[in-house]
Amino acid sequence: MAELVSQQSSSPVYRAACELAAYRLRDALTDKPFIEYDSSLRTVLLRCLPDEVASIAVCSAVDGSRALLHRDAVSGPGYVLDTATKTSPPWLKRCGLEPGWSRPYTDPDTQSVVISFVAPLVRDGKVVAAVAAGSIPVGARASKKRPAAPAWLSVTEPRLRSRLLYPNPVCLLTTWGEVDGSWRKNVMTISWLTCLNNDADVLLSINARRHSAAAVLSGRAFGLSVPTSDLAAMVLKIGACSGSKTDKLATVEGLAAVEADAEAKAGKGGFAALMSDSSDDDDGVAAPPDAPWFVEGCVARLACVVERRLTEGEDHHVVVAKITDASVREDYWDGKTFRAPHGRAPFLSFLGSQSFGHTVQS
Repeated sequence: MAELVSQQSSSPVYRAACELAAYRLRDALTDKPFIEYDSSLRTVLLRCLPDEVASIAVCSAVDGSRALLHRDAVSGPGYVLDTATKTSPPWLKRCGLEPGWSRPYTDPDTQSVVISFVAPLVRDGKVVAAVAAGSIPVGARASKKRPAAPAWLSVTEPRLRSRLLYPNPVCLLTTWGEVDGSWRKNVMTISWLTCLNNDADVLLSINARRHSAAAVLSGRAFGLSVPTSDLAAMVLKIGACSGSKTDKLATVEGLAAVEADAEAKAGKGGFAALMSDSSDDDDGVAAPPDAPWFVEGCVARLACVVERRLTEGEDHHVVVAKITDASVREDYWDGKTFRAPHGRAPFLSFLGSQSFGHTVQS
């Protein structure tokens, strides 16, 4: 089976068939109160499995029970249904709320590093089960040695910094906010932003009632971090609470800060030159940190500073900011294009009503 899948894995048709199989099975099981591992399940699995795909599985996130239907390479044409209890497959452990290709994991049978297309069954905002289709090799036989984390690349040219926002991804905007006389990290979700040109200028629209709005308009440097689909649940939680009342880093599960490198610190200029921090000193509040910060787990980091404000007295602040520094994870950058390669979690596009679309490379 592994050899057959390996030959097909580079084909867009095979990948599309894996996605189709997973969506079919997820939809077939959505309305069931629980999953019964009997002959009726085998019928459902067979009905959802295209000819191009060799395997399909469903696993409970509650007790780890699972069922795997796979092509029998020994006895010829036909499929075998395997069931097990409390043997959660690797692709289930990091399953998020959105469908997508899994992170690379070790196939317990072949010991190869593979990916599968995974679609969760979500009830009351929680993953109760997940289905997975296909098995695409993405690396050599697994090693016991922990793989090195992807490297980060500095993006220095303004035109290339602009390209980090070409996909118009959902971003996490990070600032320092004044709360009860001291400075605290704050983060908000923002989707109304786009690059204006190839000179690293960015247009942003921010709700005037947002706690982060004052920090952005102050002229101090702020950060933009680009999350991927595996952080979708966290992104929604960040947008569901206010930094004026909540320390999000302390309360939002999975949220962690990454400090900017010393050379990436963005100084004041342009719009910021019109502002003064003297009011902070008059109130007895120490000056805020100069450097922006970013969100761990994201795949691009942009340090920005507001250069001009386009609206006054509106319910939204529309501003133009300059990207003063940027870096990107090497596996999402080919030297001129910011994209989610096959096998990697895609960027998010906000559709409204707490739902996301995915931006993937064709």
